[in-house]
Amino acid sequence: MDNFQKFEGIDYVNNFAVNINSMHQLVASNLTALIDSDNLNIIDIGGGPGIGAKIIDKFGKRVKLINVEPSNNIDEIPDLNNIDYSTLKLSFKDALKYQFPWKADVFLMISAAHEISLSNSKSPKENKEIFFQDIKNFLKLNSRPDSIISIGFPNYRIGVTTEEVLAQRKFVDSLMGHSHPPEEFFTIDEFKASFSAEPILFEETPMILTGQTENETKLIANFAVFRISDIQ
Repeated sequence: MDNFQKFEGIDYVNNFAVNINSMHQLVASNLTALIDSDNLNIIDIGGGPGIGAKIIDKFGKRVKLINVEPSNNIDEIPDLNNIDYSTLKLSFKDALKYQFPWKADVFLMISAAHEISLSNSKSPKENKEIFFQDIKNFLKLNSRPDSIISIGFPNYRIGVTTEEVLAQRKFVDSLMGHSHPPEEFFTIDEFKASFSAEPILFEETPMILTGQTENETKLIANFAVFRISDIQ
C-alpha cells in the first residue's frame, strides 16, 4: 500500500500541522542550537509541504535543504527567506537509490518515521525492522563524517490503558482522519537499540492536540538527536 496517500487532499499546513503544533514547537526549540551556522546541507525525510524548512528558515541561517516526500503535499512550496530549497518527490525506498548532489550535515525527520515504517505493509514489528535497516543504509550513504539525525516522533504516555488509547484514537480520528495504535509508533528505546547508540539529545513533552489539554492528551511528542558516526 502507498501509505502516503492518506495525506493526499489534506490541507496539511492549515489543518494537520496546526493540530500537532506542540511537536513542531519541541522540534524548533531544540533544532535552533543545532542549525547554528551557514552553509549546512540538510535532508528532510518525509517533509510534507516543507514544515521543517519553515522551522529552520526562522533561524536566519543560509542553508541548503532537500525535502524528500512522496505525496502531492511536496508541490506546495513554502515561503522562505534564507533556505536554498529543493524537493524530491520520491518514496523513501526510491530515495535509497537516488544519487544526491551532496552529503548531508543534518538529517531531519518530523512525525514521519511511523508513516515510512507503515509503508512496508507488514506487521508492526517487521515494518520497524525494515525501516531501521533502510534508514541506517540511507544515513551511511548520504552523510558527512560529523552528521547528525534529528527525529521528532509521537507515541503514547507510559502506562496508558487500553481504554485511554481507544479514547485518544477516537479523538485523533475525528480531528485528523486517522490514528495509530501504540505498536505502530516508535519509542526512544527502539531507536537506541536499533542504532546501538545513545542520543546526544533527547526531550519529550505532552503532545497537546487542538481541542485537548495537557492533562487530557495521552500522546507524547519526542525529539532525539543521534550522531551518524555512533550508529551501528
